[in-house]
Amino acid sequence: MKKIFRIFIYAIIFFAAGLNAFEITGDTQIVVRGGKSAASANFAAAEIAGYTEKISGIKLLTVQNKSMAPSQIIIGTVDNVKELPVSAAKQLKAADSPDAFAIVCSGNTLIIAGRDQGGELCGTYAFLDGKMGVRWFRAATEKDPYEYVPRKKRIRFDDFIMVREPAFRYRQLTHSGAAGRIPFNGQTVAVRQGFQINPPWNYKRAFQEKFYQERCSMLSVSSGSHGAFYNSVPESLYSKHPEYFALQNGKRVKGKQICISNPNVQHLVQKSIENIYRKIPVNRVAWVFGMLDATTGWCECRSCRDLDGSGAFDYINVSTRFHKTVAKIMAEVYKKYPAAMLEVWAYHTYRTIPENVKYDPRALIYYCTHGRCYGHTLNDPLCRRNVKHWQLIKEWRKISSRMKLYEYANCTPVLYGCMEDIASKDIRLYRKLGLEGWKEEMLFADAQFWPPAKKGVPDYRADRANSNWQWYCVVGKLLWNPDLDPEKILADVESKYYGKAYPAMKKYHEFRRQLWNNSSICLGYPTGDQRRERLLSVPGAKEKLLFLLQKAEKLAGKDPLLTGRLKDDRDWLERYWIKPNEEFRKKETRDRCIPVRVGYINIDGDPGDAEWCRAWHTTDFRYISGLNKGKNAAANKTVCSVLADSGNLYLRVSARGGMPYQSGKNEEYITFFIIPPDSAGIGYAAAVNADGTLRRTLPEKYRNIPAAVSAAVKRNKNGYVMEVKIPLSGIGIPEKGSLWKLHITRNIAGKILSLGGTSPQDKVNFRGFVIGDLLLKNGTFEILTAKGTPVGWIGDKYGIIKQRISHAVKLGKGGYIYQLLAGGELGQDSAARKIKVRFRASGKGVLKVYVVRYNDTRNGKARYGYVRKIISTEEIYKTVLSEKEKAYSCDYTIAPDEWIGLRFVLSSGAEDSFAVLDDVSIARRGERNMNPR
Repeated sequence: MKKIFRIFIYAIIFFAAGLNAFEITGDTQIVVRGGKSAASANFAAAEIAGYTEKISGIKLLTVQNKSMAPSQIIIGTVDNVKELPVSAAKQLKAADSPDAFAIVCSGNTLIIAGRDQGGELCGTYAFLDGKMGVRWFRAATEKDPYEYVPRKKRIRFDDFIMVREPAFRYRQLTHSGAAGRIPFNGQTVAVRQGFQINPPWNYKRAFQEKFYQERCSMLSVSSGSHGAFYNSVPESLYSKHPEYFALQNGKRVKGKQICISNPNVQHLVQKSIENIYRKIPVNRVAWVFGMLDATTGWCECRSCRDLDGSGAFDYINVSTRFHKTVAKIMAEVYKKYPAAMLEVWAYHTYRTIPENVKYDPRALIYYCTHGRCYGHTLNDPLCRRNVKHWQLIKEWRKISSRMKLYEYANCTPVLYGCMEDIASKDIRLYRKLGLEGWKEEMLFADAQFWPPAKKGVPDYRADRANSNWQWYCVVGKLLWNPDLDPEKILADVESKYYGKAYPAMKKYHEFRRQLWNNSSICLGYPTGDQRRERLLSVPGAKEKLLFLLQKAEKLAGKDPLLTGRLKDDRDWLERYWIKPNEEFRKKETRDRCIPVRVGYINIDGDPGDAEWCRAWHTTDFRYISGLNKGKNAAANKTVCSVLADSGNLYLRVSARGGMPYQSGKNEEYITFFIIPPDSAGIGYAAAVNADGTLRRTLPEKYRNIPAAVSAAVKRNKNGYVMEVKIPLSGIGIPEKGSLWKLHITRNIAGKILSLGGTSPQDKVNFRGFVIGDLLLKNGTFEILTAKGTPVGWIGDKYGIIKQRISHAVKLGKGGYIYQLLAGGELGQDSAARKIKVRFRASGKGVLKVYVVRYNDTRNGKARYGYVRKIISTEEIYKTVLSEKEKAYSCDYTIAPDEWIGLRFVLSSGAEDSFAVLDDVSIARRGERNMNPR
């Protein structure tokens, strides 16, 4: 199979410097080949003339076709620039992408030639960037052009030849979420950065608007999409041909849902495509096959049902019927227009692999990634959201020779994100997979957004582009050459964007990216961005970023451009990081998840390991109630960070103040307490002195950690940092979802600071920590509604009791409490899942544990798109309670294609029977997924 794209054909020939140098002077003329009708070539000439004047003050004259000037810049295509060297012309004609270009500098002539119209503009921007040193950052405004233009008295180049072809044919930023006004500045900077753009209306406007004639490469113009069928079958046809429309509940329904199996409907769609190609060359318009953007309302007629294949009719998934129909229509169009650019979406309800469909090798599959996570690479095996997409994409590649992606990062939306690292890895993955490129929906900063902003309501839409300007700078270059170093690209553009404020902003953005890249939280349309709100929970992160911003502002002085740019960063930090984090921390509860380690942690007392950014953090250390109240609390500020993996806990304690360090005198130490899930109140502990040595003595009634504990301490001017690795071997198995109790105290010469102010003997009030993912909500019953009921649970004949500072549920005779587990990792799945249910309980009577088995069958006619069925209710455990609290557990296997509800019931018994229930958790058995990526 012919390779779809090539990676940079890049040849540079240098001659002796100074002997064959081309210099732009006032006598240089720009020569446009193709005449005044060559819109993109004339625009390219204007761009070169404009930036030459900005750089040097030299004004260049542009002429058409011929010139007698002593030095010339010739702009055109490989067909009309005959001066192009034979080798360069041969390479250019062999290129697959119409955006390929050649730049040749020889003697007194500079040539910029595209393979096709539009390629010469790509070459012009490569020349302005690579040779003239111009950079483009954001959409220009009246106050700031958001570009970098170097100042030079002379512009000279040694002879060279450069032939380039983009790694990806498709690099599209699609104008969306806006009304008809052209976003001139936003789309202009996108083209300058190497992207392709499209009109905000339809393909016809691309050939009417000068703006798009100048800037649109022919691959950017498309038609069809969601209206591919219903625009070809207008509702006005209903009175004469109701059979063209979808049959629903035995009746043909007028609307946009079409009977796509009807041969006449298929013919109408075919004619719509052919009508376009009769007017416009086939290489100027791509027709995209899609369907109405809906989940329900598909035609139920026998012919459509027969297209659905061997499986039962599914109102949600019409992939087989859709793709069979599209492949058939494509075959007819190819008969008349063999070079037609035909594309088909693998989208939403028609994204799964269709049965017995093989597309023509000319057809382009357009896989839509909505639902993927942009916090992890597409092929990350531990990201549940991406695993299914990665598998589907690989399956599609088996039945299609051509494929590109429709991405949704901008729809998430990501605001002031740091997606460059994931994007660079994904782009290299796309090249390896043989994809032809991608399209991303784009809200350009100067667009006329629709619907209009509401008065008094903050509008963030322009910030989708503005606050992520670095991402566009990096992606625009990587789509041409994935082998470029994204860190070098960032260093280049940020140093030019921030100027003399860059030294501080370099550290600022490096730390922002460290926080972002070391978070394990998923994000992406349609669930939004749950990552940003958590990032500043890292102790000291907000203060560090604000300090670096303040330092940058001092470096910027009174420079109006720099102060304006830094003001934007401060505003974005406040709006999209600080305020969301403040709201998130208000909602934080005592139910905690300890994140899983991904990278390496060196136990050396150095707090700088980036992996700690991923940890759970707390500053809630207080003096134990009634002891040593308050005087030195601020001076002895203590911060703890916690991570886990398949066999260990990792803890970092940053301790301010304390006792002056004296070798051999252990007057200060930190004790770590652990109660494993299956423990009947048995606790383990390890105490580490402030010099990093282990203490032999432990608090009463606590056992030593069975395996060797590693610890290290590093002193600093404010106190010290302690790092500890606690093996859990011999204590318990840290399964995903298992609930552990963890407590920490800091003893300073007899004065004890502890987590939450809880005494080491008050085990019932130790905090519960779920390792990895939370599979059951609010198992410690600490999160209460305004009415005082536990969030996530329903029940009857129960109440919440307080055990000093923690909560538990108390069931009365016949009482129960219940939680549905329909979503997340325990939601309905085709595979069976083994789980372990754990809880602590005390009381009088018999406590029973039940699972209620459910099955959800998709049905587009149902209110929520599915029909729910209760299969059975099964008792999986019972125990006679004692007044002394005990730990209990039981195993259960969730059957394929089912999910469950978990119910605790106090059986009918004596009137004074009761049950106190606490620390409920569910862990996955046999699938820990607790090791680093």
